Amino acid sequence: MPYTYNLIFKRIEELNKEMIILKVIIRRKFNMSQFAAQVDARQYPPKDKHNVIFDTFSSLKKGEKMELINDHDPRPLHYQMMAEYTDQFEWEYLEQGPEVWRVAIGRR
Repeated sequence: MPYTYNLIFKRIEELNKEMIILKVIIRRKFNMSQFAAQVDARQYPPKDKHNVIFDTFSSLKKGEKMELINDHDPRPLHYQMMAEYTDQFEWEYLEQGPEVWRVAIGRR
């Protein structure tokens, strides 16, 4: 039985990644905003937030931006991106709390 659960959870993770890519494609096709993608991190459990954000960032083409929305300052994420994606992204705060933080993250 645990084997079945593992397969189900793995498939759910794969579908989540496919949904992220599909959202980016739809935004590109219909030019829905200045952002190719949007991640509202408030909607994800803590263990999934960074994976969703990094998957979304990875799906961006050079020159595209994503919008990150969070309920706290995503400074730790910024530090992690500086370590893992040196000189590959731009970071611009659009709104800085106290209830909502919005950040434009661009791919170089």
